[in-house]
This record gives sequence, C-alpha cells and structure tokens, in this order.
Amino acid sequence: MIEQAFCVLLPLLSGCSPYRQDVPTIAALVRNAPRYTDHVVAVTGTARSLRQWRYKDGYRSELFALCDAGSCVTIYKRANSPIHDGELLTVRGTFYDHLHIGGRIYRNEVDAGTVLPLD
Repeated sequence: MIEQAFCVLLPLLSGCSPYRQDVPTIAALVRNAPRYTDHVVAVTGTARSLRQWRYKDGYRSELFALCDAGSCVTIYKRANSPIHDGELLTVRGTFYDHLHIGGRIYRNEVDAGTVLPLD
C-alpha cells in the first residue's frame, strides 16, 4: 500500500509500472500491441458479439469484442457483467498481444478486471 501511494505521488519512479494505467484508443492499442502487452490499460468502445456462459461447476465467463473507429480488441472476463451488444463500455484490464492458452493463441486480448457501462 505504501508503494502504491508513492507511485501515485511520484509516477515516474521506475518500480511503479504495475500500478500505472495506460489509456490508449483501441486503434493505438492494436497498432502498438507489443508496447502495451502485459500492461494494465483502460479502453472505451462498443460491445459486439457478446457471449456469456457458465461452466458445469458454476464458474461464469464472458467474451466479446470491444470496437471503436474500425478497430477491435477481444475482452475476456471471468464473470458475467450486466451488459449487452451495442452498449458503450469502458474496460480496464491487462492487455496481451499474443496470449497462449492450451494449444490456442489469442491476439489483442484484454483480460478484464472491470467492465463499466457508460451512461
């Protein structure tokens, strides 16, 4: 907690990168994917192709595209949010340009921690 407070007061300290948040546009994120990989980002756009499901053990997940000005990123969240297709959202989470899970590769994905509808 003390380290986080120092990072808020002095954001240019070298050890503060886990606490900083980048706020790129979706187009900038896709265009400069290696620069943002493994960083916490906040992106705003419109939800498309929302899929929500529940595993047999009750574990919920959702997957959707977040798009703005012709560019999209994939959003994955380990819970179901009260959102719908076409809704304007801000998503905060860790960005990965290439995420390997099992035998699959997911490109331009945000592992979301927070999904907030914009009113």
